[in-house]
Amino acid sequence: MAVVQSSKAAETDVSSSIYFLARDEKYNTIKPYHARYDPGGKFPYTNIDSVKCDVLLQDMRPRLDNLQWERCGFKVVLYEPQLRHEDYKDATTVQDKHIPEILKVLKSNLKASSVHKIDYMACLARPLHLVCF
Repeated sequence: MAVVQSSKAAETDVSSSIYFLARDEKYNTIKPYHARYDPGGKFPYTNIDSVKCDVLLQDMRPRLDNLQWERCGFKVVLYEPQLRHEDYKDATTVQDKHIPEILKVLKSNLKASSVHKIDYMACLARPLHLVCF
């Protein structure tokens, strides 16, 4: 796992907590579950034991030069998309124009013979033109 450290916290850094499934022998034979309904006392609502980890979430944009494939296990590629922000509301436009564009960027940066889309999600909240892989 890559950790990019800075000497001081930036204004955009956010302290938060993340909960992970606890390492427990019981999960070798029992599947963790969390009921989305009231089991009516027939069995526990959940069998999940979690571990809380405090983390510092950092904006990666000022640190892009430090994020290299060989060191981090992922790469960030900045590019200028052909679509305008409002174009992402149209699924056909995304499918016909944006997806082929992203596949081309991935194929080029991975130096791959082929790249295939499995699934995608368009985030309309805030445009950020980068691809992480």
